[in-house]
Amino acid sequence: MKKVLFSNLFLLLFISISDLLYAQEVSVIGDEPWNAIVISDLNQCLEITIDPAVITVSASVEAPGCAGNTVGSENPDLWLLVTVPSDGHLFISPPNLYGGDFGLAVYRYDTGSMMYNLLACDDDTGPGLMPLVELTGLIPGEILYLRYWMYNSSATGTLLSCASSCNTASLYFSDNDNDSYGNATQSGFFLCQSSVGYVANAMDCNDQDSFVFPGASEICDNGIDEDCSGTDSTCIVLGCTDSTAFNYNPQATNDDGSCEAI
Repeated sequence: MKKVLFSNLFLLLFISISDLLYAQEVSVIGDEPWNAIVISDLNQCLEITIDPAVITVSASVEAPGCAGNTVGSENPDLWLLVTVPSDGHLFISPPNLYGGDFGLAVYRYDTGSMMYNLLACDDDTGPGLMPLVELTGLIPGEILYLRYWMYNSSATGTLLSCASSCNTASLYFSDNDNDSYGNATQSGFFLCQSSVGYVANAMDCNDQDSFVFPGASEICDNGIDEDCSGTDSTCIVLGCTDSTAFNYNPQATNDDGSCEAI
């Protein structure tokens, strides 16, 4: 009996030391599923960067087989951890705000087999050719693992991981200048409810300037299209527009009937 106990203790000690040594090799949070970045709030998007100079190819889970990440041709990836909401419905739609081509896979960890089981893998289903995954009938409160990577394994990319719960998602757009108008130059993404910094329209022609939006006061001839009409307005200058007249005004844009013949 003592011999069996000693053997089990030795095995546990060996496993613990092995895990510790392996953990020391993985210094970047999110580089492996057991070291995943935790998504604590489903109502907020989390910005993550995939940099092959920093993160590595996962050693504990084989490639999912989509979006260029296949066995024998693995891509560096980043792992996130999310808790399934009470309705068992998970909707994941990262927006393409910064450019780049990303892949997404979702896993469930099975404690019996100690394996990460693939639930979904996607490349271009979402807006802007971004991945989109919707899962229903999940176990409320269970832990799922999100795996992101760049299609081009040598490229660096930044995205917002947005996971939420709903039956019908709506299309949202980033509102960086907080003027209630979304960026017209970027593709939207799906969310189950409004989130800070995002709106349900794409009408802002300059999302970096809060004084520029549809209906804003236009300042003529300043080179800025404040009201997003497509062009800057021209200042109206009244005067004589007849170049043969005595009082011709070359600055005038509209004739006021004041021209006097020479």
